[in-house]
Amino acid sequence: MTRNRNVKSYEGCHTSLFYNLRWSVPGMFKKMTIKKILRTIHTLFDWKFRIIYVRSRPWAVRLEAAAICNLKCVTCDTRDKKFEKGQAKIMTLKSFRHICKMISHNVYRMTFYVMGEPLMNKNIFKMVEIASKENMYTSFASNFTLMKKTYLKELFDSGLDWLSVALDGFTQETYSKYRVCGNVENLKNGIRMVMEYKKLNNYKKPFLTVYCIDFFHVRPEISEIKRFCTELNVDEFRLRHDNSNWDNSYKHRVLKKPIRNCYWPWICLTIDADGSVYPCYYALKKGFRYGNLLKQDLDEIWNNNYFMETRKYIKSKIKKSNLNLPCYTCSLFN
Repeated sequence: MTRNRNVKSYEGCHTSLFYNLRWSVPGMFKKMTIKKILRTIHTLFDWKFRIIYVRSRPWAVRLEAAAICNLKCVTCDTRDKKFEKGQAKIMTLKSFRHICKMISHNVYRMTFYVMGEPLMNKNIFKMVEIASKENMYTSFASNFTLMKKTYLKELFDSGLDWLSVALDGFTQETYSKYRVCGNVENLKNGIRMVMEYKKLNNYKKPFLTVYCIDFFHVRPEISEIKRFCTELNVDEFRLRHDNSNWDNSYKHRVLKKPIRNCYWPWICLTIDADGSVYPCYYALKKGFRYGNLLKQDLDEIWNNNYFMETRKYIKSKIKKSNLNLPCYTCSLFN
């Protein structure tokens, strides 16, 4: 039976550590080992007490398997991303193996998505399989318009735990208003193929979430989208507010912002397709690199000047350096 959820305060709650974990805690718990539990406790301790030079290491990773996308969604940052000459736009399997080996003893959650479309990477399911074999909880979000029948076996054999798919409209006319260049029939066929294959072969995962952004132009078709998900026994349907307020369908509320609750520089690591490291999505969006895992060791990066000054700033909210950190202009935690 499809679960129906309305995410009413996404703008504020998606920055919460609890919000980002609660959907996947049961699945992640199965991936835990005693060593990883102890390392997680150590990381949470360092975050709770705002330790600047940390001996713990991040246990959650967001990795950009592909920094490009086949769509041109209206408010997406990917369409405006600038690449330096020679900069990798799609992570190679060799690069992923190198990075995974470096971080696997600490990490037990890996999301293969930041801004781009994961299915643009032909090795995405091989990467997921490698991470799954390292006892990591694996997930990614996709527009799913590139899904093909030939990918089904790879997808299910990879051990992917959670798949999130965006369906913002049931007809092509409605869908393409925001998901520019997207084909809604390809997307719906992809969802249908996955759920039929899952049922036929009695697979328990991936857990498939279909979400819809509550745009004005989509609202007349939401009931049809829900019916489609119910008929296919999709695991979960989420109706989400428009975070960007693109069509003024979401009246932004003044939210109490977590002045000192940012957890990213202690708990998470964001990795671009070229191996560049960032403390969070916002830093990646700004292009402010903290290091590169294809050129440096994690231990070298994790306590360098950028990370330490970032933790100092989050702890005291006083600008003590001339590094012009992305945190200084972050709207989520300031």
